[in-house]
Amino acid sequence: MRIADAERAMGSRVSRVRNEHTGYDYLRASPYDYLGCPFVLVLNFDRPGGPLSEIVLTYRRDANAGRTDLSCRDGLSSLRQKLGLPLSVEEGGSVWRLKTTTITVVEGRRGDVQIRYKPNDDPARRS
Repeated sequence: MRIADAERAMGSRVSRVRNEHTGYDYLRASPYDYLGCPFVLVLNFDRPGGPLSEIVLTYRRDANAGRTDLSCRDGLSSLRQKLGLPLSVEEGGSVWRLKTTTITVVEGRRGDVQIRYKPNDDPARRS
C-alpha cells in the first residue's frame, strides 16, 4: 500500500506529516481506538512513493484515566493470548515473528505502550 492509497482509505481521520530527519511523509491519526486504548497511529513509508513500511501505535498513559488503563491492559492481554509465546522478551518489550509480520510491544514504566507492526523482509515486496 502506498501513502496515497492509505490516505484515501482513511480519509479525514489521518493527516500527512513530514519527518524532519528523513524528509519523507508519513500518516498520523490521533486518537485511534485499538485494543480499547486511545492510541496515536503512525503509518511509516521508507521512501517517497514506496510501500507502507511500518505501523506504529503509541499509547501515552493519562494519570487520571483509571478505566482506560484497565481496558488497555485487558486489550494487550488479549493480543498476547492471540499471539502466543513471544520469540524474545527483553526488559519492557516482547517480539513475535509471524509468517509475514514482526510485532513488537514495548511497555514503559509509567504505563505507556508502543506496538509496532513491521513486515518481514521480503525482497519481492520492495518494488
